[in-house]
This record gives sequence, structure tokens and C-alpha cells, in this order.
Amino acid sequence: MKIKPVEEFLDDLSLISLNCLVADRQPYSLLMLQPGGPIYGTEERVGHSDIVRGSDLCRAFLQQSLDEQAELVIAPEYCVPWALVEEVGSGQSPIQPPEGAIWVLGCETIRPCELEQVVERFRENGHFVYHEPIRDSNAKAKSYLNPLTYVFWCSRPDGSKILSFVIQFKTAPSRDNLDVEQRSMIVGTQVYTFNREQDQIGLMSIICSDAFAYTDALVDQSHTNMLLIHIQLNSKPAHKDFSRYRSRLQSIASHKDVELICLNWAGKIVQKTEGGEEKAWKNNAGSGFYIPPRKYRPSQKLIDDAHHHGVYYSLVDHWHALYLNQEPHAILFQKQKVMMHAEPAATEPVTCAIPKKRWTWCQGQIEFEESAHPNDGFDRSLTPYELISDQLETLREESPLAVERSLELLVGAPRKPERWFEVTELTCMKVGEGETIRRVTVNQDNDPHSAGVSFRKVRLQRADDAASLPGNGVPWPQPLKKLEQGFLYAWAAGSPHTNVRACADGSEATLIFLGDEADSDNLRRIYASMSRALQTNAINNGAELEKACDHLCLVYRKANKLQVWGVEKVSRIDRPPESSPVDIASGED
Repeated sequence: MKIKPVEEFLDDLSLISLNCLVADRQPYSLLMLQPGGPIYGTEERVGHSDIVRGSDLCRAFLQQSLDEQAELVIAPEYCVPWALVEEVGSGQSPIQPPEGAIWVLGCETIRPCELEQVVERFRENGHFVYHEPIRDSNAKAKSYLNPLTYVFWCSRPDGSKILSFVIQFKTAPSRDNLDVEQRSMIVGTQVYTFNREQDQIGLMSIICSDAFAYTDALVDQSHTNMLLIHIQLNSKPAHKDFSRYRSRLQSIASHKDVELICLNWAGKIVQKTEGGEEKAWKNNAGSGFYIPPRKYRPSQKLIDDAHHHGVYYSLVDHWHALYLNQEPHAILFQKQKVMMHAEPAATEPVTCAIPKKRWTWCQGQIEFEESAHPNDGFDRSLTPYELISDQLETLREESPLAVERSLELLVGAPRKPERWFEVTELTCMKVGEGETIRRVTVNQDNDPHSAGVSFRKVRLQRADDAASLPGNGVPWPQPLKKLEQGFLYAWAAGSPHTNVRACADGSEATLIFLGDEADSDNLRRIYASMSRALQTNAINNGAELEKACDHLCLVYRKANKLQVWGVEKVSRIDRPPESSPVDIASGED
């Protein structure tokens, strides 16, 4: 793979400034398509199974980009039929990018001879076209190219405008059970960058398994001040071979101006073959943004609003990730620039990407329909847990993040008690092995054995078990007797260290249920840590310090009997009446 600036082969043309790459405070609009198939994949062609429907879908998508005045438009690998690309370049179609916008279109396969015919027609229509020479010694024996087509505007020396097409070929074949790309795809050698002047924002895209050739050295060379785009048709986008370059990027660029957009097809793709057979991939989409630590400040409002648009926040190592809902859809973002000049760090925007609109389409039609509150799979997760399903669904409607925080505290997970509820401290926000989302309120994982599925089951089972505590002989401390009549899970910023409310009177409490996972050392540590957090919160809010821990209770099971560790037990066993509740663990964390 060789990285080559577009400006090197524009001849006497000048690239019209791309709005998404102007280093200022002005946000831009980004529109992405996550199609749902079915796909067709053989040695002859890879793309939509129904070419006509695929063309209609992509045409509606590009028209939507014009209606929304999107300045960066992205479609994934093998998505856009060449009939539509030709329509854009026909000179007769109103579907063309506005000046200052750029379209990044993963296109269906095309044979070299057919591509040359397209290029010739484009040039006859007065357009600029570039692609690298096709030098593959086996090109005649092989079937197709796998292209990404950039569409944008340039200016001539006389100031007139010219529609421009830069066509980039995939440089490394993917691996599949039939080695289709290995045998049928003609590989390219060049990957193109835009706007690589000093201290400017650049743009570069790779296609699916180009990730294999995007070595550490190339990542090091290309990432600075860069918007990276990775388009895919990939059944395993989180596989280590595809994600290795991301690991490198995250290890060297945490304090740099760089962002990554990954766009795949939807989850659960069906592939059709020449004989009409169907193969279900059972894949995860993995589409989303990867953002360095200082570029995004994850508030509850940002996370909850994004969730209701089908965008789910998580953490990959210490980077922020915004994963897209896995259903087929098109989604519009208001996007901040990768960097901005003459702005002090303290005033840089930290919202980065805000979803604004989302569209879906019915199976039998193409017209886009605006769609809010997509299915996050949470209802399906709750099916086995009858005691908590209704109340957690209600809480999720108020705030998905409140559900996560309430259950995080229930299982005794906090490691930094005074700030356990901060988004970056929540264990549920950190993706599991294979980059699987562990959030309880997001259940779209199509692998039943993934780390995310296991995490959610354990946490929800604990919540359901805790909901059965009333009426089962828990010796509640006196201040918490109301919990015997039932409680609801809850979380609010005004009382960040409480996670349940008594059904009887709405009083708040901190309930931690450890089940059989409790020994005296663990109980002491957790109780002392949460006591300290509650007391600190009381001091900060002018509340009574002596009563700060009255509504803290650890419930556990020992010798098949439910027991509690709360203020009464601590007073009776571990300290004289005049001492502080946290004295039991002086020096402990």
C-alpha cells in the first residue's frame, strides 16, 4: 500500500475547499448509509442481490444527502451500483454533490474493461477522472475490481468548476471460506489522501481488508490531523486482523487530532449465491466512531440522546466509541472538525458527533422514513426476568444511563467510590473481548457466546434476584425497613450514591446485593468505600453527616441465609457507638 496525495495528480486543477476539512469551529453534516442486503457474492460479482433495488436505495440515500445538505457522505464497501455512479456522472442528473462536499462511495464490483468504458464516458461529459493503472499480471484471468469512488468538485485555472471522480482500488484481499477475493479480485496499490498541507485536516479511506496492509509504520506516517474512514462488508469487523491498525492508532494518537469512522453493512446479513442458496452471516455490524480521550466529554444527556437515535456509547481501552444500531438505516450527524485553528484547548467543542436524524425503509419499498427510538434489544434482554422487566423498561425510557448506573452500584462494582458513577469509570461501558458492547441497555450482539452477552446476563440475573429480596426474610436495618414492601431501581444526579427507591414512600437507599460472593474482607471494603462516598456527598451538600450512611445496606447470602451488612451491624460488631462508620476500614480501599 502506498499513500498518495490527491493533489499530486490533479494536474492544473485545484481542489475546492472541502467543508469537513476546514479547521474551524463551524460544524458540518455527515450522512452514512448502513444497508441491510441481501447481498450477492460470487467470483463474478459482489454487491446487492437485487441490483435494481440496490440502485433505488442508494439513489434515495444520495437524494437525502442533498435534501439535508450533507457535506460528507459515506456508503460502505460493495454498496453503490455502477449504474448509479454513471447516473451521477451523466451530466443530466440533479444528483451531484454540492461544492465543498465530498462523497465517499464504496461501489459494487466492476470489470476492468467496463471501468474503462465508464471513465471514457465521464471524460466525454467533461469530468475529471483518475485511477491508478491496472497492472495486475493476472487481470485477464481475474474477474473484478473492488473500488471506492470519491466524488467532489475542483476548479480549473479560469475559475470554472469540474466534477471530479477519484477511484481507489482495494489493496489486500479478504479471507473467506471460498477465497472469492483471493481468486477473483484485482488488487490496487494506492490509497489517496486529501488536503495534506501542513497543519490542515486530511482525509483518507481504506477498504475492509486494506487493514491488513495498513501497517504500524503507515499508521504512524498518516494519522496526524486526519479523518480516517474504514468502509467494509465484513462479517467479523472486530477480528484482531481487522482491528490491529486501530490498536496501533489508539496507542500512539491519544493526544493527537485524529478520528476514525468505521462503516459496515448492517448486522445479520444474508448472502445469496448464484444457485439461489442463502447463507446467514449472524454478523455484528461494528459501525461507529472512534474518538481520542480529549475529543469527547460523555455527559448523561449526550449519551441518552444518542441512545434514542440508535448510537451507543462505550469505551475501547481509553478511547470513546459511538457504535451504530445494527439495523439497516441511514443516519445524519452534526459533526465537529477533527481540529480547529486559533482555539484554546479549553474552548474546543467536546461533543464531536451528535446524531440528528435517522431513516429506515420497509423491505418492499425504498422511500426513506424518519425513524426515532430504534430497537436497542433491551426488551428482548429482559424477557427472562419478570420481576424487573417493567420497571427497567420504564427507567430506560427516562434514561438508559440511569439503568446502567443503578445496576452497576447494585453488584458492588465501584472501585473509586466518590466518582464511581462517572461514565468513564463504569465497568459496563468498557467493551468486552472481541469489542463487544457490555451495556445492559444495548443487546444487539448476534453471537450468543460473546463477552457482552455473558456480562448482561449476569448483571440482569443479579438485579432480578435482588428484586425478590422483599418477603424472603432479609433482616433490614431499621432505616431501611420500608424496602421490605418492595423497591424500584433508580438513579439521579442529585443523589448519585443511591440506586433504589422504596415503593412505600419513595425514600432512597443504597442497595448492594452480593449474593454468595461475600466474605468479611469484601464486605468491610465495600461498606467502608461506600460510606466514605456517602459522607463526602453529605458534606458537599450540607446534609447531616451522622445519618449519611443510614440508608446503605449490603445484602448477601451465607449458609443459605440472607444477611445484611449495614449501619446497625457495623455499630454492633465493629465499632463503639461514638466512632465513625468508616473507622472499620481505616487505611483500606
